[in-house]
Order: sequence, then structure tokens, then C-alpha cells
Amino acid sequence: MTIRAEIRGHAATITIANPESLNALFLADLQTLSALWDELEADSRVRVVVVTGEGDRAFCSGANLKELIPIVTDDLRRSSDPYQTLSGRTWLHRAFLKPGQLSKPLIAAVNGLCFAGGVELLNACVLRVAVEGAVLRSKKSIAHARFRILMVFLRN
Repeated sequence: MTIRAEIRGHAATITIANPESLNALFLADLQTLSALWDELEADSRVRVVVVTGEGDRAFCSGANLKELIPIVTDDLRRSSDPYQTLSGRTWLHRAFLKPGQLSKPLIAAVNGLCFAGGVELLNACVLRVAVEGAVLRSKKSIAHARFRILMVFLRN
């Protein structure tokens, strides 16, 4: 499993722990994140959640497309209603939180590259703290302006 969760006091820390693949999210990771957000929401001890990536190269490079695309496209090919098939994957939508889905403050500790789905996670955060030199990229370049991502960069 490449998602680690730790609760200390009133703070939960979620670590995407797959540095070899720039902290890409595999199918099992997406399902784990989806369930984890619900668990943290229900846990009265938790008042704040911090999400970060393991290592110093990447926060999150998004979903592992080598794994996810074949699964999704095979399901869509077999489906008589592709829209229903996609909308039925609530765990996928839930894994990449949308702003307001988690009532507790979510803070991103960005420690390197942040691509695609990683940027989606940033969009759900109320505060984003990044190391100097962090790189954010989204296929939808308008996403940064649309969601008004405000980053705080740390200097040594």
C-alpha cells in the first residue's frame, strides 16, 4: 500500500508513499484515499488533515495511467451506458476531493513536482505550502486561475 495515514493529537497526516513513480496513485491508492477521507471526516479527534508526498522529488504525479486507462477503457467498451459507468465510479471522484467535500481543513505540503491529479488534490486544500522549486502542472492550464491556487513557498 502506498498511502500512509497517521494521527497525532488532532492532526492527521496522509502520505502518498510511492517515490519511485513520483508518488503516482495506483487503483488501490485511489480506493484507499476515497475511504480514508470518509474515515477522517467521521473521526472526532481529527481537526486538520495534512497531505504530502514521500521523498523530495514529488508531491503527487496523479493517477498511474498505465494501470487506470486500460481498466476504465475496457469497462467503457463493455458498457451500454458509458456515462453511467463513469459516474458509478464514486471512489474515483471521491479520491480527488473537490473543495468543500471534507469539512476539516486540508493542508498540502508540496515537496516537489505536482502534476494532473496532484493538482486536483491541491484544489481541495485550504492552504498549500511548497518548497522552493516546486513545479505544478495540470493538463487544464486554466485550473490554476480557475481555482485560484495560492501557494506559500518556503526558503531555506
